Amino acid sequence: LRGTECIKSVGKDDWGKSIMVWSNPLLESIAELSSLCSQLPGSLDIRDNAKLSSLRGTECIKGLGKDANGNNLFVQDNPSLRSFQGLTAVRAELSGAVIIEGNAQLASLSGLQNIRGIGENY
Repeated sequence: LRGTECIKSVGKDDWGKSIMVWSNPLLESIAELSSLCSQLPGSLDIRDNAKLSSLRGTECIKGLGKDANGNNLFVQDNPSLRSFQGLTAVRAELSGAVIIEGNAQLASLSGLQNIRGIGENY
């Protein structure tokens, strides 16, 4: 993610996604996103990243919007992911769903403890 260090805000695409980190077999870190200190207007979607071990770099994200499927957070098939510790600044009530599946090394939801509530999708 070199080159993204200075991004301060993002929009969302036609599907309502603000950040999509998909299918990056060599990606080990998203720390370069640490300057992104805002509420995301769309969802955060992280999937199929074989070497990604943490969400360090998301510490400044204050809230998550909803995508077209009704999801705020979608984290799937990241076999090395061990922690959600980066998302501790999200202190909002989420209007959509949080989908977490297929993350074999993830033993805890620690890092999501400041989310005040979770809605539903669709």
